[in-house]
Amino acid sequence: MINIKFNKNINGFQNELEICDELNNKYVYELNPMYRSFIEDLFSNINDYNLINCVIDDSSKKHDIIISIENENRYVSIKKGIKNSIHVEGISSFIHFLIQNHVKKDVVIEYLKYHYADGSTNGTGINRLSAEEYKKNNQEKIDMINLEINNEYLLMKVIERFVLKGNIT
Repeated sequence: MINIKFNKNINGFQNELEICDELNNKYVYELNPMYRSFIEDLFSNINDYNLINCVIDDSSKKHDIIISIENENRYVSIKKGIKNSIHVEGISSFIHFLIQNHVKKDVVIEYLKYHYADGSTNGTGINRLSAEEYKKNNQEKIDMINLEINNEYLLMKVIERFVLKGNIT
């Protein structure tokens, strides 16, 4: 996890400008250690002499800037402020995402049961359990869900969806 500190006295648009100024038309070796580490996390197989291009994207996508090295692009959302930001989407689009990424049907069903915790897969059950109550009675099913979902391929897709691009592409 890269933690880049932004100037708290400027707005988000100014942060985007500052980050682009720090990265655009710079070689990897010219970056300060914080930005170099950030770039190395975003791109694989780079070297000191790769030229970085960074532009602000004014479109209405989730990302704010586009960082490019050797025709490879990374779309990055810049956040500023004192409040945390979270990814939010409806359960049906997330389930579609899981199915699209080849999560097994029985795991998707168990995930829905976990999500609703009322004995149903759609929220129509009578008694909804707390997370702690559900966990106490269904730990093996939760372990099965975690085992299926916590694989490198899916985690990269999740990061791309939740952090970099958003659920509308």
